[in-house]
Amino acid sequence: MSYIIDLFKLSFSNPYEAGLRLLALQPSKNTSLSAFAVTIILAAIMIFIFNGLGLVVLFPGMPPLSPIFVVIVIGIGNILLVACILFSSRIFQANGSFFDGIFLFAWMQILQIFLQVLQLGISIFSQELAGIVGLFGTGLLFWVLFGLINSWLDLGSNWKAAFCFLLGLIVMSICGSIFLISVGFSPV
Repeated sequence: MSYIIDLFKLSFSNPYEAGLRLLALQPSKNTSLSAFAVTIILAAIMIFIFNGLGLVVLFPGMPPLSPIFVVIVIGIGNILLVACILFSSRIFQANGSFFDGIFLFAWMQILQIFLQVLQLGISIFSQELAGIVGLFGTGLLFWVLFGLINSWLDLGSNWKAAFCFLLGLIVMSICGSIFLISVGFSPV
């Protein structure tokens, strides 16, 4: 248990080192996918809790989704994002495996869930303070994410990791738009 607590502390103080420590575990493909699946399910549960346990509308104009579809959408979105970040990192001749990225994104989901639970607990006492914690937490999570991406791909810089993340997000958005238009969704 102390390993997990130390890893939590290290993730927020030095995410690059935390990523290296996680990758040193050398998780198998099955371990990475299992951790990813569990954390995506937990993230979907948190979304429903924040939504008052009602159905969730992920995108404007779409009908509310049941929990299983939220898990599928979040899971596919994260898998595609990992693949696009890995693809975009080839600009820097980066080294990293897809399943290591999946494993680190699972850890990122755990950190995000932790901050959401903290924010939910604070919101009982003060909505304003919970909002401030949410804003601070979002910035902190981006910093942690860039450190984890840097350790995964061995980029040598969090700025390169941020660039790979943004480029991967753009690639995923463009490909997703083309796919959705090709299957009949209207952009309007």
